Amino acid sequence: MKKIKVCSVIPGLRSGGIEKFLLDLYSYGDWSNFDISIITHGVAYDEMLNKAKRIGITVYLVPEKKKHFIENVTNIYKIFRKNKFDILHVHMGHLSFLPLFLGLLANIKIRIMHVHENPNATFKFRIQNFLSKKMSKYYISCSRMSAQKFFDKDNVVKLLPNSIKTEKYLFDNNSRKEIRNKYGILDNEICIGHVGRFVVEKNHKFLIDLFETVKDKKTKLLLVGDGQKKEEIKDYIRSKKLDDRVIFVSYNDQVEKFYSAMDVFAMPSLKEGFGLVALEAQLNGLTCLLSDRIPDDAVFSDDAYKLCLDVNVWSSKLVQILKKKEIKHSIPTKEEILNFDISQQSKNLKDYYLEVYHHE
Repeated sequence: MKKIKVCSVIPGLRSGGIEKFLLDLYSYGDWSNFDISIITHGVAYDEMLNKAKRIGITVYLVPEKKKHFIENVTNIYKIFRKNKFDILHVHMGHLSFLPLFLGLLANIKIRIMHVHENPNATFKFRIQNFLSKKMSKYYISCSRMSAQKFFDKDNVVKLLPNSIKTEKYLFDNNSRKEIRNKYGILDNEICIGHVGRFVVEKNHKFLIDLFETVKDKKTKLLLVGDGQKKEEIKDYIRSKKLDDRVIFVSYNDQVEKFYSAMDVFAMPSLKEGFGLVALEAQLNGLTCLLSDRIPDDAVFSDDAYKLCLDVNVWSSKLVQILKKKEIKHSIPTKEEILNFDISQQSKNLKDYYLEVYHHE
């Protein structure tokens, strides 16, 4: 049997949820009947390139579209023509139309539009999304909320929830001790944590405003991540004289250890397609304060609270949580662990590829 050639197109190969999820999907199970390639725009972190290489994925780095439009288009088209892919899988939501159109020109019959986000339905979005759907033949969504935002009733949409290596994120007391010792968080201190890129959508200023309402000096804020707004957020923290209580940690490949060091997880995102880190935090057993913009598909724990983006509402709930004598990490059930395990979704994606390939 000849190998089925698949090309996934992503915005960048950094440390974000989409690229982590995608590499995890391709690293589980038997993909020996597939030849997988990834096209990434502008940026590729070494650790992600190395992971892709380890699992046998070919990565093509093309110039950023905004800065080098002609080079971007010609590079992608040449890659498509040279490799003669069977399946084109584009992970760029409403911005998928250009690579999908180039795939059509290159005679790639199976073109999949995959949405991982939940954007505002502006006029520009509706035009771009309309074009993307027209260029596609198949559709995948990370959540029901995203599917409703992007697709019409007559579109047959495959639901592929974002998922993770669930066992990796379960609470570990040794990791808790290790991280808290390393970053000077005492046993009698409460650690409020967040994991996410420093971009507008993650709403870090709201998080800082919330933390400012916590007057107990024995409370620390742990921020894990990198991004273009990081220095701006540091300045904002200094302006509120909170810098001695806030800990910054760059993104790393052992982020699961940091969940175990936290007592409360806060995620006030302005928008999320799924909210993968919310899932990670719940699997760790953390009490979670979550934005009401996060899809219900990503929320399963009784200790996870979806709240409207009002600092007073969040502050009131946080005070209620902190009044508890002891904040414990809950233990997820076996069913909850299996529902979000990457191995199951990896099989689902592989089966879907085979289904659409044989359908054509």
